[in-house]
Amino acid sequence: MNKLSILFVINSLEIGGAETFLLRLIKELKQSFQIHPYLLVLLPEKNDPTFANFFLKETNVQLIPKYKNPKGVTDSLFWKLNGLYNRIAKKTFYENLLQKQENKYYLNILTKKYKIDLINSHLLSSDIFAVKHIKPIIQKPLVITNQGCYNDYNNQNTIIEIIKNIDGITYVAEKNLTSFYNTQVPITKNRMLIYNGLAYPQNIELKKRESLGLSKNDFIIGQVSRSIETKGLEISIRAIILLVEGKQNSNIKLILAGPENEYYNYLKEKYKKYIYIYFVGQTMQPLEWIGMFDVGILPTSFPGESCPSSIIEYLALGKPVISTNIGEIPNMIKSGNDLCGIIVSEQDEQHNLDFTAFSEAILKYYKDKELLKNHSTIALKAFEKFSIIKTAESYMQIYNNALMNK
Repeated sequence: MNKLSILFVINSLEIGGAETFLLRLIKELKQSFQIHPYLLVLLPEKNDPTFANFFLKETNVQLIPKYKNPKGVTDSLFWKLNGLYNRIAKKTFYENLLQKQENKYYLNILTKKYKIDLINSHLLSSDIFAVKHIKPIIQKPLVITNQGCYNDYNNQNTIIEIIKNIDGITYVAEKNLTSFYNTQVPITKNRMLIYNGLAYPQNIELKKRESLGLSKNDFIIGQVSRSIETKGLEISIRAIILLVEGKQNSNIKLILAGPENEYYNYLKEKYKKYIYIYFVGQTMQPLEWIGMFDVGILPTSFPGESCPSSIIEYLALGKPVISTNIGEIPNMIKSGNDLCGIIVSEQDEQHNLDFTAFSEAILKYYKDKELLKNHSTIALKAFEKFSIIKTAESYMQIYNNALMNK
């Protein structure tokens, strides 16, 4: 079979689990299966420039230019006429014309210039766009990757349209198919639970404790995640403060790595007086910080949480995990029947995650070095199920099934 030309579709290149996974997937598919990867970014104006440059450099993917509507005096006039027609005749003649031009553009560029064999969209908006605007005009199989963004989506008509037009689906947690099953419409048999993968860490230049003025005797809790409230950064902070202030645990430290957005900077300012909390900002290579951790933490309550990349990264370097029981997390930290972490589900009186329970979990590792060592060993074994090689092989199976059944 000739090398596959695959069009990957995603909303934007921002730091997030889906975007980071797509980067890793494309790299492995190129290396192991010599695919020709193409990328369509639907909302490039939302790109994180640093991450976008990193993504394109790491994957060397061919970027497909987004169709641009014509601008100018004529365009302005046609939009005014379009509005008039809407009021009088309920017609959208100019919008229809632009859609035809866009369809013709993608038909020409994706079939004639790049000879796309298959489409793989990532995240809900990209799936919708692929179903409505790409597959109908190029008539190629469509595989969608469900990372959890359907979990709180209730438009059944759109979900049914997606179900009827896909040729394969991968998902990272069983709960991600709930909204599909709720429609009572049969889902393609070409589906598979595939964990997001990561290449086994090699030749990584890890950060030194000395770079932050830390010693080998310091006990380091670390969190790498998106800087949003539901990822639980403030819970981690409050848990550490409870352990350190007024107690004999002054060598417990917290490192927080994440995009330096408004929320991250708010926390940084709010807790700046606590010298044992280190805000190290955004990183393109999370493992370089994780290597410094004794334990990785993720107090997530994010509704779409399924298979967090940060936990995979903790496991890759043998770090025990403290997290919640959302999505696949309890299974992620298992090797056989053995756990390499602590699951916290306690809530406070307001039904929020109880930061005191996270303090207690941290204290267990702090006091019990044998438990820490044992869970570190199990973590490396648990990581084996996240091999990017296995992930890429499973994706190729889904792709080939979709092509054979087209």
